[in-house]
Amino acid sequence: MTVTDPAAVILKRPIILAAGGTGGHVFPALAVAAELLERGQRVTLATDVRGRRFLKDALPRGLKVVVLPAGRGGGSIFAKLAGVIKAGMGLACALTWFGVQRPAMVLGFGGYPTLPPLWAAWIYGIPMAIHEANAVMGKANISFRHRAWLVATSFAKTQGCEDIEAGRMVTTGTPVREAIAAIGAQPYPATQGQKLKILVIGGSQGAQKLAQIVAESVMHLPLSLRQNLRIDLQAPQDFLARAQALLRDSGVEGDVQTFFSDITERLTACHLVIARAGASSVAEIMTAGRPAIFVPYPHALRDEQSANVREAEAAGAAWVMAEASLTSESLAARLESLLGIPATLQLAASASRTLSHPHAARQLADMVERLGSVRVNAQGRAST
Repeated sequence: MTVTDPAAVILKRPIILAAGGTGGHVFPALAVAAELLERGQRVTLATDVRGRRFLKDALPRGLKVVVLPAGRGGGSIFAKLAGVIKAGMGLACALTWFGVQRPAMVLGFGGYPTLPPLWAAWIYGIPMAIHEANAVMGKANISFRHRAWLVATSFAKTQGCEDIEAGRMVTTGTPVREAIAAIGAQPYPATQGQKLKILVIGGSQGAQKLAQIVAESVMHLPLSLRQNLRIDLQAPQDFLARAQALLRDSGVEGDVQTFFSDITERLTACHLVIARAGASSVAEIMTAGRPAIFVPYPHALRDEQSANVREAEAAGAAWVMAEASLTSESLAARLESLLGIPATLQLAASASRTLSHPHAARQLADMVERLGSVRVNAQGRAST
């Protein structure tokens, strides 16, 4: 394969970014889309109906969105059959779409909704690549790891990539929003003379369990520490009132919401994050330069969340607490030890910055433009 430097040439055909319907897939795709659009490229995001919920407030200007039918293969025999039918419909739609548009290239960000666009690209001989955000490669990306022209990963060691040739792999990190990347360039917030701020972002899976343990843990903290503490807590709707009451009764200043639309401002101001360990969450927290307590979601299919934070824990940037042994008392003990010595948090913040990839979106955009400049001849050999 011969790939030329695009030299800032605007591609004549659109670029397709395909993402599964979770925030961990959509948000990295949006970060790359914003970078490409700023360069003057035409970009379309392909996702499923679930992915639309993340686009309301975060859609870059000029980005087109196409919703394709998509189905997973798990569950009962009827669910599997329905998944196969939806996948077939998605592929038919993608083939029709690509037959007209003939995109310059396709980049998949993982998740089963990426399969129709990737299969369509493979059938038409369109250059394609995949990005894996987790430290354990997902099923959709595994199925294309040998068909993709390039495989980009967030971690240098990614399970599932062991048999991919070195020349077809590049470690870019996970793309994050520009506003998040800008936080890492700012100093860690001062701890002297002001309340210590904790930001709790539970993620979409298992959010109530994490929110409940955090809200209950504050009662086990010394009164002097509670009076010097502020907690911004994301909690599901059915636990919202209970979480608010727990913070109020403990005397801790806080704000409990189902979703923080101003997450950038809260992340900028906080001294410590408590979060699940999804790839996008880990990438944003490390890029922002914030220490964290990670509680990996225990029911992830491949335990990828535990793998996502091993590097951060080893570097001293984070502390990992398994949910199986996590209690309000054990979390309170960890918080007391950390908040009692703010210098520990400052050291962890410095360590987190060493793991950040603030230019991941730029690197992936460069890769997309290089592959998009390739043409494939009738024999399937790449040429410029």
